[in-house]
Amino acid sequence: MKKYIGGIFLILVLLIGTRAMTQRGPMEPRQEKKATVIILEQLESALVAYKKDCGKFPTQSEGLKALVEPNGSCQGKSMHWPYFKKFPVDGSGKAFEYLNDGKKIRVGTNEDQIKAGHNLYFECEIESSQCKNSF
Repeated sequence: MKKYIGGIFLILVLLIGTRAMTQRGPMEPRQEKKATVIILEQLESALVAYKKDCGKFPTQSEGLKALVEPNGSCQGKSMHWPYFKKFPVDGSGKAFEYLNDGKKIRVGTNEDQIKAGHNLYFECEIESSQCKNSF
């Protein structure tokens, strides 16, 4: 009888443990921030590589989409397509904002994330390609 109860207990533990390990809920805010920082670091590297390959950063109208799909202004020049396999999003699944004002580019979290206290971004000077970040 003890073996029978022990066996049932083991099966229950395995079932509950397996269920708990496969169940994924939303990320904790700290995990979202960490994931966002990692993606921003990858974006910074990808944009610097894009500039080396194409001779320029993506324009405002091309945006981050230029890292995923070849565009007319750089097509055929790069050996690194795609720089990202899919459009990059932050740790909460939201799109990043891209700004190219002709002097610098800025990539960062969107307005909703900033309001939530996650003002994460990096900026690169267009002339020198030197970048600085907020994280």
